[in-house]
Amino acid sequence: LKDLSIPVSVRAYNGLLEAYTLNGSPERAEALWLRMHAEPGLALNEASFLAMLKHCAVTGRAERAFFYLDELRGLGIRPSVEVFARLIRATAEAPHWVPGYEDIIFDALYALEGAELAPTVAVYTALIHAFGKAGDSAAAEYYYWEMTYKGLQPTTETYNALLNAFAKAQSLSLIHISEPTRLLSIS
Repeated sequence: LKDLSIPVSVRAYNGLLEAYTLNGSPERAEALWLRMHAEPGLALNEASFLAMLKHCAVTGRAERAFFYLDELRGLGIRPSVEVFARLIRATAEAPHWVPGYEDIIFDALYALEGAELAPTVAVYTALIHAFGKAGDSAAAEYYYWEMTYKGLQPTTETYNALLNAFAKAQSLSLIHISEPTRLLSIS
């Protein structure tokens, strides 16, 4: 940025983080993230962390997303509901077939509840997507109905996530499950 005479600001860095993540250069995004920490006078903001949470979803590093949430809080930034939607989206990419990962979506839900934020359509859509990726169509459907019960209107993305959850369950022959193992209602 300096070589191009572009003023060094957190917004410029955030734009680069997003670009590296979306253009398939996760290692460059990680290197830039470290450089941002070393840049004198540069104050990371929520947008910086949103970019890195998206990075976690793209690279499948669900555990790292929780470290970014902790770092965000450590800087005194109160996470918004969008942060939790991205956190949940990152948990969708966890290797749910590995024992121990099945609870990572619930860990994100507990973090949201602890922040005392009201879930939005984006949060519910991320939940439906995450449970669908985990092969739990019953939980995905549960959160769809909870969302509609609370008066939130599903988006096209919400319906896509729900249909993908059913499709994955059907391909895994799991759609006949009569009751989910554990569900957590968001208050």
